[in-house]
Amino acid sequence: MKQILYLVLALLVVACSSSPEDKASQLLSEARENVENECFDEARDLIDSLREYYPTAAEARRGALQLENELEMKAAKKELALTDSMLRVESERLDSMKQHFVLEKDPEYQLVGYYVVPEQIGSKMHKTALRAQVNEEGEMVLISVVHGRQLNHKTISVASSDGEMVTTPDCFSFLTHSVVGYEEEASYKLGEDGGVIAFIANNPGTMTVTCNGKSKPYSFQLSPSDKFAVRHCYLLARKFDSVKRLREQQEKLALKVRFYEKKMTL
Repeated sequence: MKQILYLVLALLVVACSSSPEDKASQLLSEARENVENECFDEARDLIDSLREYYPTAAEARRGALQLENELEMKAAKKELALTDSMLRVESERLDSMKQHFVLEKDPEYQLVGYYVVPEQIGSKMHKTALRAQVNEEGEMVLISVVHGRQLNHKTISVASSDGEMVTTPDCFSFLTHSVVGYEEEASYKLGEDGGVIAFIANNPGTMTVTCNGKSKPYSFQLSPSDKFAVRHCYLLARKFDSVKRLREQQEKLALKVRFYEKKMTL
């Protein structure tokens, strides 16, 4: 509302000028003052009004074009400075969160390692469970492991104590066999998991996991340690995503600044 009133007052002031060029020049002057004060939205509105109401004011319109380039460059620089600051903070938070994980990576065989919580390292072998991990690029995977049974399961359903339930889409599962018996795994990537990961991470109560296969479904209660792992891997993945988005925004704004800087020299 304040922005609209400001524009109306500006138009009333210039209405008393003697010619279209004078009126347009007055609007241009008002717009320039707003750019200097970093009131970029108000300046854009004044430039738009100049173009709409004074199509024949050639000199003022040329000045408006130059001012618009300056406006967009300054606005991009301001937003870039804010993005740089936010990125530093989020990157520090990400580095701090990583300290609570173990990076599992064999440089000889793996190009990308996986962050896992220490609580799952000793308890994940030869046990029916849900495992969680986040790779070094920030992609989270939830792995359903069924030990000692051959289900050929392709989905899991997770139910809370109040009866709410979510189910993953179908996925590929594979079976391994060793001296300790069968172990079947299926994996679900965050964002392609039907909301199961977020459901586990944000639900404080007890939860039941059901592996749905060709044979009779098999259910087990999600252990506190596995639930802890899912929640903290989920939070880590979200922090990775936040940093990634800020970096992308930083790159776009830097390109925008360079574009308008070059444009102003032409």
